[in-house]
Amino acid sequence: MEYQIQIVALLVFFIAWWTMSQSKPRLPSHLAHLKPVPGPKGLPFIGNALAMPRVKEWKVFKEWSNLYGNIFQVSVFGRTIIVVNSFDIAIELTEKRGAIYSSRPRLIMAGKLMGFNATYPLMPYNDGLRAARRLAHHTLSPRPVKSMLHVPEEEGGRWLRRLLNNPKEWKQSVAEVNGAVTTKIVYGYQAGGGKDPMVKAFEVALHAFSLAIAPGAHLVDFFPSLQKVPGWLFRFGFRELADHGKDALMYSADSSWTFVQNQIAAGVARPSMALDSLNLIQKEKNQKASSDMDEVAKWTAAATAGAGAHTPVSALMFWVLAMVAHPHIQKKAQEEIDHVVGRDRLPNLNDRQKLPYIEAIIKEVLRWHPVTPCGVPHTSTEDDEYEGMFIPKGTSVILNQWAMLHDPTYFSEPEKFLPERFLGDSPADQVRAGNPYAVAFGFGRRICPGLHLGSVMLYCFISKALATFDIKRPMSAETGLECDPPVDAAPGNVSFPVEFDCRFVARDRKAIDLINRDTEELVAPEGMPPGFELPPESHSLAHHW
Repeated sequence: MEYQIQIVALLVFFIAWWTMSQSKPRLPSHLAHLKPVPGPKGLPFIGNALAMPRVKEWKVFKEWSNLYGNIFQVSVFGRTIIVVNSFDIAIELTEKRGAIYSSRPRLIMAGKLMGFNATYPLMPYNDGLRAARRLAHHTLSPRPVKSMLHVPEEEGGRWLRRLLNNPKEWKQSVAEVNGAVTTKIVYGYQAGGGKDPMVKAFEVALHAFSLAIAPGAHLVDFFPSLQKVPGWLFRFGFRELADHGKDALMYSADSSWTFVQNQIAAGVARPSMALDSLNLIQKEKNQKASSDMDEVAKWTAAATAGAGAHTPVSALMFWVLAMVAHPHIQKKAQEEIDHVVGRDRLPNLNDRQKLPYIEAIIKEVLRWHPVTPCGVPHTSTEDDEYEGMFIPKGTSVILNQWAMLHDPTYFSEPEKFLPERFLGDSPADQVRAGNPYAVAFGFGRRICPGLHLGSVMLYCFISKALATFDIKRPMSAETGLECDPPVDAAPGNVSFPVEFDCRFVARDRKAIDLINRDTEELVAPEGMPPGFELPPESHSLAHHW
């Protein structure tokens, strides 16, 4: 065994040396006067690999910015990574220089091994990406998505029934309501009241993705040759998760697309993003081109469904944690709903403009802990210069959204949960850098196309739940008294709170009657198409409920 480890150590050393020798930036003559981007000094061959954070990298990168500035670089096994902690710099690079900074680095773990390189979040900036995002915007941009807004209203009501019927399973219900909205809008699929197989498949695949894409988490991203090392020689720890993520992704993408095709063939397909995309393709292209575009449509739908079934769960979980930890904020929100809407009906989208405190809570949730604290990395496709510093072609660029949303220049006492910062005469979002919607959904040409739908989903879920439930601290099994939940984030590029519990308790009998009277009843799931009856087994690292 010792001999095998020595062989692998020599192999890794050789790969590191070779990578370093091949990746040294060569400054063109017209850029020779530029200085390098500042950053921590590294060791020969490995650079800053040993110093790279394994958990809560967003906080570590924020601390490093105090030493090196709001743009700094690290080197990991010969690969240059730039971290941006400033909104203004992020806008300069991704919007004003979008032609250079809109692509993605080549991610072996999440992209090639798991297969997410077929989805638009990881595609390089090319014609394929433009085609995929065009299909996404065809359904999800503000005007067309209006025809779908009854879905979060209806499923938000069903969420209340889930909470009322089985309050102890509130975590599962959070995932279920997000998945139910997304799969219905994307595929026309009606999720059931239990742990729905299609929703579960997307949730598991996307959580595996969040673990795979964390900065510096997997050596294979820096040494692609490790893919070829036999598993019996040395266990690198990435193969099991990679295989699981690929299985889950392929299962969710193929089963959902087969469902749509079967519904179309039977003449019973509901309106959906998938149906819109296929109709658009058929209208605009000839049959040969349509066949190529069908595959683009399939993966565009899968990417949208996966993101919608997973990322809003993070925001909703942090909202629950905030309400448990700050009962006075919860009470103030309920008072606003009672005053504006009353207790005889549920809040709806027509009430949104009249509920500024609910809106402030949504913004503060997105600011307090953004869903993707470090986003998905961009990459530079040309040599560039910024403020006298040289940024070589092929540099990975991490946009630290968490740092931007905790910038004391725009957000006083940023560690505190304070919705009031978005109210009054001088709200934090009076300038663009202080608006969480301008940061938490990405930047430039890679901004999330589901921004508008995600915002609506959070409003529907949060307003309806606050109108009917008190969210209370858990009871200690030892003392029988309420106890405070841990307020912290777990690892993962799509971030969730650490394990905590709470109690959803109906506010009163009137709230129970309102739920039973005014919400859609839970239904049985439509089920997976033939050949997809069983979703993939859940990996121990790839789920959170």
